[in-house]
Amino acid sequence: MGDPLLLLEAASRYRGDLEDRLTEIFATTLSEHEGFCHQLLLHLGVITPERLEVKTQQSFRDGPARIDLVIRGYDRTGWPTAVVFIESKYNPRKLVDSYWFDDDQAGRQARALGSQPAAERRLVALASDHDLRKRPVPAAYEYRLGWREIGDLANRAGGMDGWQVETRRSNESVAQRVLLEFWSYLKGDAVGALNEDDLFVLGGTVRAEDRVTTLLEHAAEDLGWDDEVSDDWVTAGEAPIQYVTGDAPPETWVAGRRDGLVYALVSGAEWTDESPEGRPHVYAGCGFSAKREERDSVAKSDWPSSLATQGLLAIFDPDGIYVFGARPLSEIVEQANTLSGQVGLLVTWIQEIVESVLSISGPPELGDKPKGPRARAASRRPSG
Repeated sequence: MGDPLLLLEAASRYRGDLEDRLTEIFATTLSEHEGFCHQLLLHLGVITPERLEVKTQQSFRDGPARIDLVIRGYDRTGWPTAVVFIESKYNPRKLVDSYWFDDDQAGRQARALGSQPAAERRLVALASDHDLRKRPVPAAYEYRLGWREIGDLANRAGGMDGWQVETRRSNESVAQRVLLEFWSYLKGDAVGALNEDDLFVLGGTVRAEDRVTTLLEHAAEDLGWDDEVSDDWVTAGEAPIQYVTGDAPPETWVAGRRDGLVYALVSGAEWTDESPEGRPHVYAGCGFSAKREERDSVAKSDWPSSLATQGLLAIFDPDGIYVFGARPLSEIVEQANTLSGQVGLLVTWIQEIVESVLSISGPPELGDKPKGPRARAASRRPSG
């Protein structure tokens, strides 16, 4: 690949590959915002170079190896002083069978790094925080970073508290605005409780989205779920969705399905609304990974219509099957004007919906005779 892409190029070229897209956006930001790149290097214990160079998807004959992101530092004479290899993984859905680091890949990358003419060398494993907590990383990666940690470094590089708002309002440098775009993409520091005005700009302002992030983080903590908020999901009209997940309780029907999890989501519009702007909603329920044959079989069964009679929504996505209850977000916001009050209302509702969803009969197993017409599927991710 070589030089980092423009920010919009990075976001659009990899719409179907979240890991490569995030890596390119990360590289673009490091290349544009020198202060951010220096923050990362200092965090890795690298002496600040005179000049920096950022490349993506670099191949090396020594190893042989291919590296997601390479940062090189040079002194004032142009002599290489530091090189950092970063291998990145991104698993916002928390899938148990997602791509992961392996010893062979790590060994080849370590050999390639060892052949580089620089005094300081770093081999870094960068991944989703929940995976780093639960999955082993090969010993060759001496440095391990989570995406949340990268977001914290970006926030530090941005400046004093409130830099996000100032960057939006004032005539800041291109580098600072690129940093804000990246920080927003990672959903950095959150601010305060939602208010009525936020509902009309939920998909378009940093402040509203960050308040949703805070709301979901606190709700997840109270529920005993993973408090990392993900945002790789959209409605039928591609309105943004933020969500948290938890392990399905043992002995429930969804616990026996592949990647079975319980979910809580906040969306910028109703799920089936084909407009990117609409009425924000809250969803809660469960879901599991399913191949096309299984999705088709369940969609043709009586299960979706039986859920509808109970006020629940069946969703058939390109990678799974989900069942959710829903309510307008305004119903929670209007009842409480403090963060703790909104969290309490949301948690109580999530618990009620999840308990209801887990108490129903699960969908038929693949191979059962289908009945009835196929339900229309909603979008899971942007197409492309």
